[in-house]
This record gives sequence, C-alpha cells and structure tokens, in this order.
Amino acid sequence: MNKFLMAAAALAIVLLAYSAGVYLPSVLPTNGGLLTTPTAPGAQRKPLYWVAPMDASFKRDGPGKSPMGMDLVPVYAQADSADSTGDVRINPTVQHNLGLRTASAYFSTMVTPLTAVGRVDFDRQALRHFHLRATGWVSKLSVVAEGDPVTKGQKLFEFYSPEILNTQQEYLSALTGNHSALAQSAILKLKAQGVSEREINAITRERKLRPQLSYYADRDGYVAAINISNGSYVQLDQSTLSIGTLDNVWVLAEVFERNAGLLQQGQAVTLTSRSYPGQQWQGQIEYVYPVLNPANRTVKARIVFANRDARLKPNMLVDLAIAAAPADDTLVIPASAVIRTGQSTRVVRQISDGVFRSSRIQVGRTSNGKTAVLKGLNEGDRVVINAQFLIDSESNIDAELMRMESAAQKNAGDHSNMQPDEMNHSEMDHGGMNHDSMDHSNMNHSSQAQQVAP
Repeated sequence: MNKFLMAAAALAIVLLAYSAGVYLPSVLPTNGGLLTTPTAPGAQRKPLYWVAPMDASFKRDGPGKSPMGMDLVPVYAQADSADSTGDVRINPTVQHNLGLRTASAYFSTMVTPLTAVGRVDFDRQALRHFHLRATGWVSKLSVVAEGDPVTKGQKLFEFYSPEILNTQQEYLSALTGNHSALAQSAILKLKAQGVSEREINAITRERKLRPQLSYYADRDGYVAAINISNGSYVQLDQSTLSIGTLDNVWVLAEVFERNAGLLQQGQAVTLTSRSYPGQQWQGQIEYVYPVLNPANRTVKARIVFANRDARLKPNMLVDLAIAAAPADDTLVIPASAVIRTGQSTRVVRQISDGVFRSSRIQVGRTSNGKTAVLKGLNEGDRVVINAQFLIDSESNIDAELMRMESAAQKNAGDHSNMQPDEMNHSEMDHGGMNHDSMDHSNMNHSSQAQQVAP
C-alpha cells in the first residue's frame, strides 16, 4: 500500500509540474521501485529519428510536425537502455503490486453475435385486398373485426351500386337483341367494375338484374384489415378489407445503426418468443431495407418464417439472433486493453521487459471480449490489459515534457546564434524596459506617498 501511495504522490508531482510549465526530466525515483521515465536526451547527441509526441509509431528522419500539429521530438541512442520519448519503466515489484497484466495481439476469426427485436406481421405479398371499383353501399357483412377467420368460398358481403346496375341493364338489352358484340362489351365492363365470373354467369342464366352483388373469399385465412361495416357507403378510393394467411409470416427486425453493416440478405435467423419458452423458429433474411429510421436510428430487415401451427401472431414481439458473417484473419486484442478518449483510441504496449509506451491504434468491432485492431499493432505485440491507465497518463505527460524541453533548447540555440549587434540591441531593449519599470515603480511609490500624507 505504501508503495502504491508513493507512486500516486509521484504522479501528482508530475501533473503539478506539467501544469506549472516546469520540466522535470526524471521526476520519479529510479531506485525506489516506482514508475520511472527516461532522462531527456542530451543536446550534443545525434537523434536516431523523430517521432510525434502523442504517437510514437509516427516516425520521420528529420524534424517536422505531427498529424496533430505538434513539433516532432528526437529519439536518441542510449547506452543503458533503448527508451524513447514517452516510455515508462516500471519495477517488477510495482508491476506485481499494481496487478499489471499483459496479453498478445493475435489473428483470429471474429464472430459478432447480432441480436434484435422483431415484430410479427402478415406475409404482405400473400394478402388479398378487396377494392370495390364502383360507388355504392355494403350490406350483410359476415366479418366484423380484424383477426376473424375466413374460409374459401365464404360470402363476405353484398354490394349495391347504381353504376353496376346500369351496366347489367346494358348487358341484358344486348342479350335480348342478340347483339353479341354489345353483350361482350358489357361483360368486359362488368369485369372492370369488379363483378366476379360467378355473378356474371348468374345474370346470364337468370336473364334478370341482380341489384345486390355478392363477394366471396377466394382463400382460407384471417381478416388482416377491415374498413367497412353494414350500411357503409364505399367510394372508389376506399379500401374495404384484406385477407391474409399465417402459413408464412414476416418478421420485421430493427437493428441498430452501428450493426447495419453486418446485415446481409440470406443470413440465417433464429427466433424465440417469450410466449413459447424453449421453442425456436428458423428463418432467413429476405430483404434489408435501404432507408434508416431517423427516430430510433435503426435499419429494418425482413425475415420470413414458416408458421404452420399459427403460433406466431401478427403484432407479436419476438427476439431474434442473426448469424452475422464471421470475419476471418482479424487481428484482435482483449477489449479491456483499449483506452478510449474523446479524441483518440490507445493502448499501452510493452516495448521490452519493464518498459511500456502508449500507442494510438485504430479499432474495429468489439465482440465476446475481443476488439479488432485495424491499424497500429502487429501480431505478437503485447499490450497491458490491467492497470494501464496510470501508465498511459505518465507516458503522455513525459512525451509532452520532452517536447517542451526540445522547444526550449531550440529557442536557446537560436538565442546563442544572435549577432553582437542584435545582442546589444536586445540588451538595450531590456535596459529600456527596466528603466520604464523603474519609472513605473517610482510613480507607484509617489502615489503611495500622496495617499499616506495627511
């Protein structure tokens, strides 16, 4: 515990010194078993290369700017170690006390389990819609609500339309006068107005008008929608009712935007319902909708399931497990090793025994405790998976202090190269500033004397 407190105190000293603008080349003790940082490189040594202060993997042969606009810092060869800017050396005893653990980056097949909530719906492609093609009134309606069962051949309702009645009169007149062409034209007109073959044959057989025409179901199923009642007046643009089956159902899945790229047509899907614990249904994605829902930021996918026993009911909410395509040969690290900030994503790499460095990486998806690494690491690189935040903080502070000292040395070198005239001029300027300061000081003393005088 005492050693941990000493490490925390030493880190606090570094933070205070950094905030005050003071450079401490080796604030932390090197012999007491605490975190230690490499001493600043000497001014007379030749740099091996130059690196970005916040990303040691960004290397150049000469000075310049990092992608973040910061001055590159030099890396020097050292006789005692190969430490670079931003490296942190930790005593093995402290590693044990902190519970520090590392893991290697390795290639693996990454499978992302994709779950979603779905809503059961009728197979919309199998719906039978009844649209009346003339204005009139509905009577003797045999179904009254959504979900009512319907059998094939069942009479659904009767319909009276003055327009259809006039067409019937034209047809009977053509039959009476043996005008086959006019009769055929009247039959085509009756079909265009939605009169069934069954009703047309009855008119032809009976040779009399049928004011009330009957409409029948052409399949078994259930009422999916109904917009009429007994005595309703129907217009041309009004939908009357729809009949669908439950032999196959659609399930509309809502998948979050971040997983939209994992959806593909033909993927296998397993459905479970809380209404039937232990039972599963197997289906596949038939279509992925191209439009994102702006309200909840989800992408919709349509999945078809066989439903012979009609257990899956429209508007039921179900749970879906989508078998997303696995990503082969993906470089992964434990998800706990990733340090996410608002501006970057980093890990703490183990450079050598006891030496660690923060490195920026680019990550992909996270699944089953593993995170895919797209850029910044190689196979076999070891990263810290526990207690890495203290090391990351010290590594970045040290890199920034190195940059500050490098800038200070550069400014000092520029000042030493000044010509004598420039130096004298500078000294004169400083002397003038001191003289002005003395004048201001005298003015302040005079002002104070006037205030004290009675």
